[in-house]
Amino acid sequence: MAVGIVKALVKFAAYGFAAAVAVLCAIYLWDRLFRCVGCSALWRQTRAVILALLVAATVATIEAQKRGGTTGTTGILPVDSGTTVATGVPPVESTATNTLHLSAIAVPTSGTVALTAAWPENFLDAGQTLDVLASAELQNWAWLTNGVVSTGATNNTWVLENQPPSNCFYKVVVRDSLTDMDDPDGDGLINLHEFRAGCNVWTYDGTGTALYAFCHAIDDRIRVDGSLPVEVYPETQLGWTAQFGTERNENCWAYGIDISGASPWNSSEWGLKAGTAISRRHIIFAHHYQIPPGNTIKFIGTDNSTNIFTIVANKSLAGTDITIGLLSGDLPESVTPSYILPTDYGRFVGDARRLPMLFIDNEENARITDSNALPYQSKDSDGLVPVDAKRRLYFDAVVSGDSGGPKYFVCGNAVILACALHTYGTGASGRGPFVTFYRKRIQAVMDELCPGYTLRVFDMSTFRRLDNED
Repeated sequence: MAVGIVKALVKFAAYGFAAAVAVLCAIYLWDRLFRCVGCSALWRQTRAVILALLVAATVATIEAQKRGGTTGTTGILPVDSGTTVATGVPPVESTATNTLHLSAIAVPTSGTVALTAAWPENFLDAGQTLDVLASAELQNWAWLTNGVVSTGATNNTWVLENQPPSNCFYKVVVRDSLTDMDDPDGDGLINLHEFRAGCNVWTYDGTGTALYAFCHAIDDRIRVDGSLPVEVYPETQLGWTAQFGTERNENCWAYGIDISGASPWNSSEWGLKAGTAISRRHIIFAHHYQIPPGNTIKFIGTDNSTNIFTIVANKSLAGTDITIGLLSGDLPESVTPSYILPTDYGRFVGDARRLPMLFIDNEENARITDSNALPYQSKDSDGLVPVDAKRRLYFDAVVSGDSGGPKYFVCGNAVILACALHTYGTGASGRGPFVTFYRKRIQAVMDELCPGYTLRVFDMSTFRRLDNED
């Protein structure tokens, strides 16, 4: 805002100062020429009035700047933003952000704002629709009105009535160019998920849904400043391999997520042949890359304790790449077995397509992929290369040696196991047997190896159902 105020003061000085000096000089000459008491008194009175006018005009200029005299070039225009922002507002990612330029004139007493969007010639086609949105805090964007581009037009103006007296931001979006991957209201849900949840793509209304919770559990941890170099972004290394010690890396983006049930080491192949706890006595890994009985496996508790157990028996599910292993004893409370999705997950996340997922590779890096539609081919959980630029920073292609590694959905600090990795998958984003689909067969093998333990099903009853049923 300081830049806008300085510009306004400079402009005021350029026009007002000369006029004020001229008036002062004229009265001073009158006073010196006639030297009468009346004129001297007039001089003092006029001088006081002019000084008061100067102060009032300066204050009015500053207030006018606060009320939206600044031109935005990021696609977001702050109007009446107080001292919080005026220039340099981080752009919200939306269509034509760097091409549509906004300006506004606010009339404080009437609550009216004249908002103008301008664009280069031939940038927009006649008939395209422009939507105007407003927000108090750069979120919860509310749709106000729209306009249709006329033939040959390079600008459009809206007179907005009854606007809030403070902290209001505006942006204009080209409706025709929005896709299912856009997030015009900035609530962290792409249009694909907004549609699934029956939400308004222009309104911050996805809270209360599992889609919102699953997205924000990962995305909120990686929302870094895009102007910073990659070297200072949150790290991917979990920090508990044999090479890096057994304490969690507090600089890892996934720090705080409870992945204590994911083993970082075993005596068969060290960091390879991953195993993941699904109960306090049972682990899951890939049939083609299993840890043979008699080997030991290590888990790092949430208290950074080292817990080593012997694998005493294995049993595979015929026709799948799933093997269940039995530990020599119960895992301690500091090691949390993974949840799985409930069978009615579709009522809460649809087919889960494009939800972010956490994958742990064979070097104990926390990687991010997107989910493909569940269940995928051969009843598998497949991945997709992330489209979101920030998620993509933490993506890395699956390589040989990653087999058996866990792929999770994340909700809060809890992890929900989708699969133990089987193969490369779409775009080398990882694919494996969807554990929820095979839950009954997995439970049967668990009971055969050691009864009394059950799969942990994640409770989604607190979330709003997508089918809007009670």
